[in-house]
Amino acid sequence: MEVSWTFVLWVVVLLLLFHYFIFKPFLHGKLPIPLAKWVGRAVHYPKLPFVIDEDVYLGCLPTFWNQHLLSDLRVRAVVNMCDEAYGPAAFYKESGIEQLYLPTVDHIEPTVEDMKTAVQFIDHNVQQGKKVLIHCMAGRGRSAAVAMAWLLYRFRQLDLDTAQQLLLSKRAMVRAKLNKQRNLIAYHSELSSQRAKLVN
Repeated sequence: MEVSWTFVLWVVVLLLLFHYFIFKPFLHGKLPIPLAKWVGRAVHYPKLPFVIDEDVYLGCLPTFWNQHLLSDLRVRAVVNMCDEAYGPAAFYKESGIEQLYLPTVDHIEPTVEDMKTAVQFIDHNVQQGKKVLIHCMAGRGRSAAVAMAWLLYRFRQLDLDTAQQLLLSKRAMVRAKLNKQRNLIAYHSELSSQRAKLVN
C-alpha cells in the first residue's frame, strides 16, 4: 500500500500542534481542568510515587497536577533525569526542595558519572533525614537506572539480577532489562572493586 506523503505531513503537523498547544500547557497546569483531566487520561500519565526504600521514591515528572504529593510525602530533594523538562522550579524553591538536574536524553542510559553523582546526592540527603524523589518523564528507564544504582549502593549484598527483581517488585513498569545495560554493569563493577579494596 502506497503511503500518502500529504497524510504523513498532516499527522506530523497535528502531533506538533498537540505538543505545543495541549501537552506543554498540561505539564505546566495551564489547561482548563476538564481538558487537563482528558489529556491526563489520554496520555496515561502515571501518578507519584512508588516507594523504593524508606527514604527514596521513584516516579514520573512532577507537574502542576501532582506536585503537591511531594509535600505530602515530605520530599526535600529531587533527582531529575529529564533532558526534555527542568521540572517545577518555582514550586521547588517555595517548598524548600533541592533539585539535582542530570539531563539525559530519553531512551539513553545515564552515564556512570551521572549515576555516581546521583547516588552521592541521594546518600547525602538521606543521611540528613530527607526524602528523595528520582524521576524522568515516566519513571521507567533513566530514573529507574539511577534507582537501581542506589539499591546497589545501599544494599551491598545485591547483585544486578537481584537488584532488577527488587526494583520490579517495587515498580512493575520499570524497564525489564536494566541489569543488562552497559553503564549499570560498569557502575556495579566499579562499586564492587572499591568495596574489595576496603576489605583488603
